Amino acid sequence: MAVQPVVPVQPTAPITIIGELKVKGPQANGSVGLPNILGSGVSLTAAVLSADGNSAEIANLTIASNGQFQLASNLAPGQYPVIIHVVAPTGEELSGIAGSLTVQANGTASIQTDFIYPNGVIQDRETHKPIAGVEVQLFWADTELNRSKGRIPGSPVKLPKLPADVINQNHNPQVNNADGQYGWMVYPDGDFYVIAKKEGYETYDSRKDPRDESLGGFSYIRNGLIHVGEIMPILNITITKQHKEGSENNGPGYINGYADGSFRPNRQITRAELAALLARVLNLPATAETPIAVLDVPSMHWAMQPIQELIGNHVLVGYPDGTFHPDSPVTRAEMASIAARAMNLDATPTNAFSDTKNHWASSAIRAVQAAGLMKGYGDGAFYPNRPLTRAEAVTIINHMLGKTVPKDSKPPKWRDVPPDHWAYDQIQAASQ
Repeated sequence: MAVQPVVPVQPTAPITIIGELKVKGPQANGSVGLPNILGSGVSLTAAVLSADGNSAEIANLTIASNGQFQLASNLAPGQYPVIIHVVAPTGEELSGIAGSLTVQANGTASIQTDFIYPNGVIQDRETHKPIAGVEVQLFWADTELNRSKGRIPGSPVKLPKLPADVINQNHNPQVNNADGQYGWMVYPDGDFYVIAKKEGYETYDSRKDPRDESLGGFSYIRNGLIHVGEIMPILNITITKQHKEGSENNGPGYINGYADGSFRPNRQITRAELAALLARVLNLPATAETPIAVLDVPSMHWAMQPIQELIGNHVLVGYPDGTFHPDSPVTRAEMASIAARAMNLDATPTNAFSDTKNHWASSAIRAVQAAGLMKGYGDGAFYPNRPLTRAEAVTIINHMLGKTVPKDSKPPKWRDVPPDHWAYDQIQAASQ
């Protein structure tokens, strides 16, 4: 019997897949070429990743200005993640945009993506409404990755100009638009931080931002660092009005309300605001010590003087890295620690609360509880990490001052603190 020769199996020849990029979002107005959105002279490339989610690059393609592309590939029908890179008119490749490639059995395909502009929206912390006219600037972070690439930590990032106004032409710094939006196309594989400034507001510095967010394994915001692997993360920014003397509804008491006649008893109180309150009421001696340099409280900060005064008298302390975090909310544990230092209290051996036994402020919490300055809640807990409210702050300060707070029969001073509010008498006494 004759042996039949083995015929080698020929590899399947790549087929030409023809497709179109479809962009969703308010800037796109339907299916349109992304280069047309970004402006003339901008081109796009796309890396097709493996469908199994291991981020292996299996194909590359170029997208024409009308959104059309061709891909010579053996890709089986199905969906594949893609990263679309923007190439500036200078030829520099910028950060990517995530999308999805759908390949049909008939050899056609489409890429669907959401245009990632804006990088974020800037809003007011109290009103939660967008704020326009904020200057935002992008800087190189102090990391080994940046230093290995010759980038100077702390220096502004020089970005190529893009023609379209839709991303503020990629200016750095730039002023956000009427909707509070800002945005950049940045360099991939880099570490960044953002500074946002507007007159009448505290400066925002993303290095102090505690959020921990990832973007598809490529990029993240963590420990104050914005890392861009392929895609620029969305960073929504909240900024806080400066509560200077005179910006509130001033009265004869040691705490002020707001110009609209409200007190906002449930509003969290910041470290800077608490410093200003305590400096008014504690009558601390002048300190001969040289003012301590606090990195995030410059000489023009509205609360610089009370912060320095309280640090000099060891009532307040900063952080090991030389910062104070003036805009961070005060926690109940921090208030207990501050009150214990201000009043020179000693801790009692009894732990009265179910949630403070191993807490860093356990000793101070026991001390203020024994002195009658702070109480726990009905469930037996103290909630040491809960932010302190304005109502709680004046109640504790009244106790620290030994202030007699009789039942107040005067008309309510604040429109949002009715007589049946739990801290009505305390707030009336503090603001009368």
